Amino acid sequence: MVERDADAAAAGAEPAPDPDEIHREAMADAEAAVREAEAAAEAAEHAAEQYSTLGGTADEGGPVSELDELARLRDSGVLSAAEYQAAKDRLLGGG
Repeated sequence: MVERDADAAAAGAEPAPDPDEIHREAMADAEAAVREAEAAAEAAEHAAEQYSTLGGTADEGGPVSELDELARLRDSGVLSAAEYQAAKDRLLGGG
């Protein structure tokens, strides 16, 4: 292998890459990808926890479903933008 690398260098070609170095780089890339995926999963879990503290689901008639209904009424023209905002503020405790 050393002779082939020396021949390649003499011919102006790059020597063959070191398989151990390729392996180390691949492992470092894989470990970085795992860390990134774990961070994304943790962020998603945190977001799910925050969402669940809003209370209720669409089937239970909680604030989220009420906001959805208000938006549907606004979008269909039943509520004006001002009426929607006032109802939303009341629902979220701001008015």
